[in-house]
Amino acid sequence: MKKSLLVVGIRLREYPRNVVLLNALTEVFGTTEVSLNNLSQLGLLKVLFSYRNNVDGVMLVQPAQRFAPALLVFRMVSGMTIIGDAFTSIYDTLVNDRALARKWSLKAAYYFVLDMIFVQACDTLIFDTEEHKDFFVNTFRIKRRCVIVPVSIDMEAMKNITAEPLPTWNESYFRVLFWGYYIPLQGVEYIIRAAVVLKDHPHIRFTLLGGGQTKNEMVELVATMGVKKNIAFLPPVEHEELLRYTKGADLMLGIFGKSEKAGRVIPNKIIESAALGVPIVTGRSTPVERFFEEGENIFFCNMSDPEDLAKVILKAYNTKDLARIGRGGQEVVSRHFSTEHLCHILKTL
Repeated sequence: MKKSLLVVGIRLREYPRNVVLLNALTEVFGTTEVSLNNLSQLGLLKVLFSYRNNVDGVMLVQPAQRFAPALLVFRMVSGMTIIGDAFTSIYDTLVNDRALARKWSLKAAYYFVLDMIFVQACDTLIFDTEEHKDFFVNTFRIKRRCVIVPVSIDMEAMKNITAEPLPTWNESYFRVLFWGYYIPLQGVEYIIRAAVVLKDHPHIRFTLLGGGQTKNEMVELVATMGVKKNIAFLPPVEHEELLRYTKGADLMLGIFGKSEKAGRVIPNKIIESAALGVPIVTGRSTPVERFFEEGENIFFCNMSDPEDLAKVILKAYNTKDLARIGRGGQEVVSRHFSTEHLCHILKTL
């Protein structure tokens, strides 16, 4: 008989990692999902205690650290097994990466404490990479069971995605696509500066899709650099539409930021793009290099280096059998990041 698991979190099935994780959890456990969108700390406690005698454990999925205090109280009183997805540290994200709070400010202290309470509330913590796990262990001095649960993808669902051209493209272009939230980790500035280097290659066209923290600055940078003809900005779209546009690209851009976090993660977009068979260029990092190989299933450049990024984009442009790189990426995802592989890992929880 399957163990039963109560899964709680914010935007349960709106967050890409959560959707695949929840689907895999239902294969391994008997799951009940409760969204915390409009709940208070007290509201969460009421939910947890109402299920206390009906489940074997509780999992808190991202992003939900703000509910960590209630989770800790519940653990102390109930003694139930609690699993936490430490996919992101809000302290690392908002202070170290996005610089939205100064390191020694009250806000930074608040974010640090929430992360600390979160890890203390859990019996088992799951991480997407070894590097991310090491960051948590070293920063918060945790002594909890840690399991690596990588960003994963439903390969069957990816096969059903139909390519759709962006309105900024035509058949004569080499279509280079970036999408994201314009956070420092993504390094959009380096993409724009790489486009400047490549401005004498009019067939290489960049589309930057999305919105977020530094977008206005990036639009101004494009105007200043005089590469409006090379680069088009488009607003955010729904995730399924995003995947259709991705499949229609010739080359997908990963992350290029200089923050420490950029060297600890394997972004969703790399796994999704590879699963769709789209060749990728991204900044070199240990987590990605652990699975992908330069020139076989991905293109690497130096982080925060627009000259090197431009050189690698040009290399991709001149690669005769670019589709081979895309197929190689699909094979890597199928082998290491599929839902089947994910289910195998979840059985160890």
